[in-house]
Amino acid sequence: AISQERAGLWENAEKSFLQALKISPKQPEVLNYLAYSWLEKKINLDKAKEMLVEAVNISKGRGYILDSLGWAYFLLKDYDKAEEILQTAYEKEPSEAVIYDHYGDVLWTNGKEIQARYVWQNAIKLKNIEQDLKESINKKIIFGLDYADKNKS
Repeated sequence: AISQERAGLWENAEKSFLQALKISPKQPEVLNYLAYSWLEKKINLDKAKEMLVEAVNISKGRGYILDSLGWAYFLLKDYDKAEEILQTAYEKEPSEAVIYDHYGDVLWTNGKEIQARYVWQNAIKLKNIEQDLKESINKKIIFGLDYADKNKS
């Protein structure tokens, strides 16, 4: 399913993920991958959140799955809950740039611009950060989240 998704065959990948969950519904990695894919596409947000709550419970709170759940709350505009969950993910996964990015976004949205910039600045120092994410975060550091979102390339 992951190879189908990465090859751009989303419909096939989605069917494969759903089939895998029918066979074995308690797979936190599959729940997370499908739910986060929906979040990225901004579809099925409520269902994605439900799946991620389950995945967090099954995985005993793995940081990257907490990040996905926090991002679901962010997209659903429950910014206080998103901040709480993303802070925990940030503390559990101190080397994941995407988590820093999400946590910075929710801090900014909640009016904590100085803290957001601090988190983003730490993100770009990480060794494993991808170049496109680094560029996106740099724009946020300079211009803020609102400007960066409106001017995505």
